[in-house]
Amino acid sequence: MLIDTSYGLTDMPQAIREITALPLQVVNTHGHIDYTRGKHLFNTVLLSDLDNEVFERHNDAEAVFELFKK
Repeated sequence: MLIDTSYGLTDMPQAIREITALPLQVVNTHGHIDYTRGKHLFNTVLLSDLDNEVFERHNDAEAVFELFKK
């Protein structure tokens, strides 16, 4: 199990395949950008429905641009 996908700036799936060939379950603990931005690297990532609003807010393209502009 991978807990949280981080910013997604590296090839995490490849790094995990170098460690194990076992099936992988990916879970984000909450919707903040530093925990979920790497979601796009995996086919399926679980996140509580209770955190969907936070996820959407923290992964909005304009919000991400402003965060990295600082």
